[in-house]
Order: sequence, then structure tokens, then C-alpha cells
Amino acid sequence: MQHNPCSNLLMSQSILHTKTAPLVSIAMCTYNGGAYIREQLDSIIHQTYKHLEIVIVDDVSTDNTRQIINEYIQRDERIKFYQNEINLGFNKNFEKAVMLTTGEWISIADQDDIWHLEKIKHMLNNWNGKAEMLYCSSKKFKDGMAIDFSKTTPYTRGLTGEKITELACRNCTEGHTIIIHKSLKEKIIPFKNVPYDWWIGMVASVNGGIQWIDKISVWRRIHENNSYEKMFIPKSSLAATWAAYLETFIQIKGMRDDDKKFMEHCILLIRQKATAAKWRSFIFKNRNRFFYYKKGFSFFSKIKGSIYLAQKLSSTG
Repeated sequence: MQHNPCSNLLMSQSILHTKTAPLVSIAMCTYNGGAYIREQLDSIIHQTYKHLEIVIVDDVSTDNTRQIINEYIQRDERIKFYQNEINLGFNKNFEKAVMLTTGEWISIADQDDIWHLEKIKHMLNNWNGKAEMLYCSSKKFKDGMAIDFSKTTPYTRGLTGEKITELACRNCTEGHTIIIHKSLKEKIIPFKNVPYDWWIGMVASVNGGIQWIDKISVWRRIHENNSYEKMFIPKSSLAATWAAYLETFIQIKGMRDDDKKFMEHCILLIRQKATAAKWRSFIFKNRNRFFYYKKGFSFFSKIKGSIYLAQKLSSTG
């Protein structure tokens, strides 16, 4: 594992109570988000952790998004607003926002979610002093649904450490949940043509590791205009899409040979159009990698899960 510059910070007491609390940059991207952005901005500017820089990059919105942001600029001097001249798209806009940050830590924000008011405070106060990326849990909610902010126990399990093969099987590091140390910036940029948050998590896994903060701190709004789903919904089969992502991931520098071999074997099975039976045997053998996120997943449930996933990945599934 490479030297982690984050460890130079004093962790003998709560980050919030140190004399020089680190600056946390919020990297927020907007595009036609006028319907929901006020709730998200309110949940950010009222964070109990106050040493924030809020970097907002608008990707040529055509609704009232920019007008709303300008209203908030008048109320909060921590906001830095940038407007693109041309539409960059989802991944590249987040890349630009991250590049514009100056904080010790960088937290990603979508325009339509709602954060727990202690999200930043809780995550930094529970940092293990090693990981270069932290991420919390989130919970989906539909527009108009009431939110119970007291219910913060996750339904699924996350990853901590250099768990790159588990993460390669299923992304649990969703963008709206992550905080990265600034030392990771030069390693993740430029973003590749994969979901940007999955890319960041994979790179972080071989550069100091990742850490799951076991608490729901983001409520993710689901509506018909979600940008993430529109961009990354598979345009081909599930297997072909996953193979393309894995071929990008195996190029990450510093990856252990055994981790690389696991991903290469997955790609080989896909390219060979392996049968459901062959996939089932492989998945069950590596069940702790494929089903790490399941809480209380019994032995028989893993058998059933292996059969189901094998059918989806096989040439006949």
C-alpha cells in the first residue's frame, strides 16, 4: 500500500473540535435541477460542519437552476459558481467540479438529493486515519415521499479496506455518498468512460483503501429525469457492459496480480459466452466477493443468488 498523506492529520480527537478543522469542498453539478435544488442546497449550507467550500458547476441549464443558485450566492459566501459555455455531460462536469475544489477533503453532491445535516461531521469524525475515500450509505425516496431522518440504519453492507475485487463485482461507492482526500485527485483524473463514482472507488481501493461509514446520511431522490440512470443504463447486455468496465479497471496502476487475474477471468468468461452452469460454479466459488453487500445472506440464499446472477450473465440469460 502506498504512503497515505491523509495520515498526517491529527486524529487524537474529533476533527470537528480541532483548532484548524480541514476545509471540505462540496463538488456539486447541476443541469436543469430547478425543481429540487433548493432542498439539496439547504441541506448542504446548514451542515453542522461549517468549514465548507461549495463549488457548483452548471452544465448549461435551460430552466431556472442558475437563478436559484444566484439567490443562494447572496446568502452564503462559501458558494463558488461556475457556468459551462458548452454542455460537458455528466462525467466530465463532475470531473471539472472536482478539479476546481481547493479543500483538504472533497465531497460529491448531486443536485436533487437531501443530506442529513450531520453528514460531513459524522463521516470525518469516524475516519479511520488510513482510507483516502470515505462513503456512507444512502436510501432512495420518490418525489413527494416523507423522509424519516431518524432512520439511519443501512439495509446493506459496505466495504472497508483494499477490497477491489468485491467492488469490481458491484459498485457500492455511489457518488452522492463519497468524500475523498485531495491526494486522490491526480490519480482519478481524467475520469474514464465508466460511472465516475465506480472509477473513483476502484482507484481509491489501490491507493490507501476505502472506508464505509455505517450510517444512512443521504436520501437519494428518484424521479424520471435522474441523470445517472440515463447515462449509464446498459445499452448492450449486462455482461458486455460489465466486461467493458472491467477492462478499464484492470488498467489501474498498483493493482495486485491476484486481483487483476480475478477480473481478467471474469472478462474471459464473458468473451467466451460461458454457459449458465459455468458462471454458476464460478460465482458460488467467489460468493463472498459477489454477495458481500448482503446482510444475513444464508448459504442457501447464496446458492439461489448464484443461479440468478449466472442466468443474467450467461449467453442464454
